[in-house]
Amino acid sequence: MNNKQKSQIQIINNFLNNVKQDLSKISKKSNKINIFEITGMENQEIKHSNFLSWLFEFNHNEILFDFLKKVFQHDIDLLRYTESRINGPIHIYREKEDIDILIEDISNSKIFVIENKVNSSESKNQLQKYESISTKLYPSIDCKIYYIYLAKLDSKKPSSGKWALANYNDLSEVLLKYLKDNKKKLKDEIKILIDNYLDLLKKKKIMKNKDLETLCHTIWKNSEYREALNILYDHMPKVDDRLKKVGEKYGTPLVLIREYTPKGGIKEEHEVILKSDYLLWFDGEPFSTPNTLINNGIKLKVNKVKGGSGQDSLSQFKIKNTGKKLCDKEFPKLFKKKKRK
Repeated sequence: MNNKQKSQIQIINNFLNNVKQDLSKISKKSNKINIFEITGMENQEIKHSNFLSWLFEFNHNEILFDFLKKVFQHDIDLLRYTESRINGPIHIYREKEDIDILIEDISNSKIFVIENKVNSSESKNQLQKYESISTKLYPSIDCKIYYIYLAKLDSKKPSSGKWALANYNDLSEVLLKYLKDNKKKLKDEIKILIDNYLDLLKKKKIMKNKDLETLCHTIWKNSEYREALNILYDHMPKVDDRLKKVGEKYGTPLVLIREYTPKGGIKEEHEVILKSDYLLWFDGEPFSTPNTLINNGIKLKVNKVKGGSGQDSLSQFKIKNTGKKLCDKEFPKLFKKKKRK
């Protein structure tokens, strides 16, 4: 070990000793036991949409109307509707004609189409497809259809100008206000559910966590700490961003199938598990990329010698329980080492 390496180790040790208190604060804020994490909801849009549908139906649609007022705060017609609508049933549908959340208020000739994007991005012509579907479902010229694109903060604007861009910070503000205004009336289990959901959004960076940001900024602004963080960053293990995004969309553990035909042999299916560490586990060993999995895992096991292919695509895998192939276009390779500031 040379002097430079010894110096770097000392810098890291000093850093860890000095920031124990701040790290403890961060840990307390980010490691709270969460009902939704236990159920595996954090990265699955379908489960988010299910819970949102329940929230919008809860207590005579009060949260729904507050959310609509937040999203369409400059639309006079919509605001008038939320304040003086004609009484009548509101129906909320999940995955009707592939639409994430479809809200139907026939008595007031109002329809709301919500596309929910937790981690995925808009696919080609997706919004136009939903516009076409909704106008066919509700063809009356007296029926007003509102489109909402719900995504993370700082997400790209939707490709169609018909869609209002809403973010999870908007939703969190609505929920926080609802908790505050109804603190004495709400049952404890409802408070816990909403509080856990807000906590989940903060943990997964679906909405901003201001307290956590402040703590992290304090550490980064300290010049001595920054040197230690830069050393840690230089030695950060590489993570395949594509596998992370696959796990976020479909949940983990995710069982994948990789077919392989050895020379002169018979094609066989091999099970590969994408775990919460976003590594591909095969035969009890982790692999960080599809390429290392096939060469150092499957081929080594089958042929008793490592392979030398350059196969690093995701399309070589299919999801076991659905048979759906992973798509490279949906999960492009984006890993780039960020420049230090």
